[in-house]
Amino acid sequence: QVFYRSLGYQIPDLAGENTVIHLAKNELYICSIRFKDELKPGIRDSLYQLRRLGIKKMMLLSGDREAKAGRVAQNLGLDAYKAELLPGGKIAEIETIHSQEEPLIAYVGDGLNDAPVLARADIGIAMGEIGNQASIETADIVLLNDKPEQLVAARRISHNTHAIVVQNICLALGVKSLVMILGAAGLSSLWEAIIADVGVTLLAILNSMRALKIKSAA
Repeated sequence: QVFYRSLGYQIPDLAGENTVIHLAKNELYICSIRFKDELKPGIRDSLYQLRRLGIKKMMLLSGDREAKAGRVAQNLGLDAYKAELLPGGKIAEIETIHSQEEPLIAYVGDGLNDAPVLARADIGIAMGEIGNQASIETADIVLLNDKPEQLVAARRISHNTHAIVVQNICLALGVKSLVMILGAAGLSSLWEAIIADVGVTLLAILNSMRALKIKSAA
């Protein structure tokens, strides 16, 4: 509305939650089209599951009207929201959150205006089916089927995979440190060290194979 009025068009005040598209031709205002967005099925349950998996704060950064963004944030039970943001405004909000309290930020988006924010966030997640090509190329993770449930699956996979990596590191360092101590004390020979090294490698491989089950379960 502000843009059209700055060009001299006389248009009606269509404030509210609906998204509005204005049409003009040859300096003549023709009409406006209003439509209402619907929440994706399963999004509420997915956000609930993410909270149970350790996501502490959820926030909406939107270029939509204040009323519309507020309604969506309330319906989804989000912690906060910011509306009527340009791409630069979204990046500024990300920087503010970084400087305040949150050490790690994941951002989910699908539009062209989301591409800079996806690049700035620690983890950028794009919607592959309806998402803009620029956001898909910028994101770290792409959800090809655009289902909110995949956010929960991605969180579970990353959490369990991280646990496996930590287990393997602790196992390798623990066994090697023990063999070094025994060797320094004269209680183990070269053969024990070789067997321990091969054994740790095999155990790490077997433990890492659990990631295949995590993927299939998700």
